[in-house]
Amino acid sequence: MTQRSIVFIALTLWLAYLCLAFAATPVEGGDVFMYLALGRYFFANGGAFPPSDPFVFPPGSAPWHVAHEWLSYLIYYGLYKWLGFVGLILFKMGLALVAFSLPLYFGLKKNRRSLFLILICTLAMIGGAPRIAEKAAFFSDICMAAVLGLLLLYNGERQKWRWLIPMPVIFLVWVQLHPGFPLGLMLMGIFLCTRGRFQRELWWISVLSVAACLLNPLGIAGFIYPFQKFLAPEWHIYRQLNQEWMPTLSAPQISLVSKVALLLLALWSAVTALLAFQRKNFFPLAAVVMLAWLGFSSGRFTLPASLGFAVLLATSEGRASESLLRFQWGHWLLAAIVALPLWFLTAQVAQKEGLALLWSDQVKTSRDFPLAAIQALNQQPEGTVFAEFDWNSVICFASDERHPVVVHGHVDSPNYVLQTFLAIAQSDRQFSALVKAKNIRYFLLAPSTLSDATSVLSRALSGWTVVFRDDHSVLLRAN
Repeated sequence: MTQRSIVFIALTLWLAYLCLAFAATPVEGGDVFMYLALGRYFFANGGAFPPSDPFVFPPGSAPWHVAHEWLSYLIYYGLYKWLGFVGLILFKMGLALVAFSLPLYFGLKKNRRSLFLILICTLAMIGGAPRIAEKAAFFSDICMAAVLGLLLLYNGERQKWRWLIPMPVIFLVWVQLHPGFPLGLMLMGIFLCTRGRFQRELWWISVLSVAACLLNPLGIAGFIYPFQKFLAPEWHIYRQLNQEWMPTLSAPQISLVSKVALLLLALWSAVTALLAFQRKNFFPLAAVVMLAWLGFSSGRFTLPASLGFAVLLATSEGRASESLLRFQWGHWLLAAIVALPLWFLTAQVAQKEGLALLWSDQVKTSRDFPLAAIQALNQQPEGTVFAEFDWNSVICFASDERHPVVVHGHVDSPNYVLQTFLAIAQSDRQFSALVKAKNIRYFLLAPSTLSDATSVLSRALSGWTVVFRDDHSVLLRAN
């Protein structure tokens, strides 16, 4: 084994450790609590999901669609019942390792064993770090990167068409886990359009992949559902209250370093794709345009964009590293370039508890969740709860049917959110009428919301009784 191979293996193992330690954080995604609530309902009611929304008031008043992620609910709930919140953290760590290993895997399949692969994976990890959470979308991001990698490995020759065989299976699993499968179909469509000649096996695989997407609990309706939602003109409403749908460069939850890493990957991929375009290989450039559109349109897509850019670079890079290494100090320069993001990631991990979280006594959920306030709520009489938007799913799981919510993150109708949640939070005129209509007896809010003198809620709730308060939340009850 050469010295170069030893260095490559050592850095790969260190990167794998950093990936696991970076993902070893308390449960942070509020969505997972809705998964747990639905999984609990499924097993408590003979293997059936609720036909209408049981968590809002009046029951069934909100648009309801849960079939698009049914398998994710069961996976997360099964892990929770088996290992508790530690199981969810371990699963998140495993998914992160799989996700950021994909560029490395596809690069090695292209016989690229260089420090550039380490650099690509490190940048992808930094760029996608804000989206490492307990979300069904994590499955979707991994599937999209896998589809892109398989398409890039396929070069149209008969001996290579085996790379396309897993594609229908990926889509069959994907459609049960998350409604992001249209992104994979979009990549396949772009690939077909950029091929210079008809290839029968490619078209057959494409047809089978589309057919696999129809094998979901709702059939054609389930296939059409994500297209209808993502193309709905009112979808922009979510940008007002859900940070993950805000434009990436202005999203407050995306750090500056992650934005820079994503931008570097995008620029590097664009240069690589333009070189491929000159050789009449059109797909990489089309893929870069699609990934850039996704990655910078909203913070939700920073992870799939980072992974996609990394997979594209891993399967096409080679000339850049070879040119650099021709220089006298090329090896040292490359080592310095790789060391910088690795050092940054190592420093970030050093500030966290890392793998020690798994066996420590630290609470395994984020301190931002109002679990103590919800325990106090459970001691109160029945009544609807109005809470911070990201807290409602936690209430659905940790409280009971005596305390329904106004809205939660699984209500996928922006207009419903506008007419209920936003109307109560932002309208003085409708406040009293909506509070009465929704039977709202409790408000669970962040202290910053109540201290904001310009907030409708801070003015309207001045006469309500505080029944619980801590550093993170305030629970108020109607007099």
